[in-house]
Amino acid sequence: MQSLSGRRIAAWIIDIIIVLLLIMIISLIYHPNIHFLKESLNQNAVSYMQNDISFSEYITSISIIYKQIDSVNIFVSIINTFIVIVYFVVVPYFNKGKTIGKQIQKITVKMQSGGNIKLSSLFIRNLINNGLLYLILLIVGTLVIPENIYFIFLTIIGIIQVVLLFTSMFMIVYRKDRKSLHDIIAHTTVSIINKKG
Repeated sequence: MQSLSGRRIAAWIIDIIIVLLLIMIISLIYHPNIHFLKESLNQNAVSYMQNDISFSEYITSISIIYKQIDSVNIFVSIINTFIVIVYFVVVPYFNKGKTIGKQIQKITVKMQSGGNIKLSSLFIRNLINNGLLYLILLIVGTLVIPENIYFIFLTIIGIIQVVLLFTSMFMIVYRKDRKSLHDIIAHTTVSIINKKG
């Protein structure tokens, strides 16, 4: 029989594949033309490799370009955030703590107190676990972070999201109670669904 941690990881992989497919479908429907901006990134990389610009000039120039790319793509970022919130927060709230992946793996999210899952707890869980923190900060950063430091901002929030994700995965596998960082912060627990549930 598969362990709870194995089920959790398998459910997460299934859910991420579903969400990525949804995001890919949206990107096929709506995709702003940023080819010229990507070409500018390549040109800057070549200029830096040929020692035509310094490292600080390179970072500043790509920072400006990344800010332009994300500004053009802000609607896509908003849609992606909406998809993540609907799939990982709204669906489990109305489906007794289960996403499609959790349903397949026969596990559910509940409050530590034993009650039904709260919307606020699902939101907090997914800030850590499914990139929601990164997506929200990306949208806010696109609107308020100065373009000359935007790349540094992106790098920092990306590192934070990866560290949170791997910390949670490590905790699921190695803690005795199989609680992850997002379980502890959101006061939730994941359990195997019994035959009645």
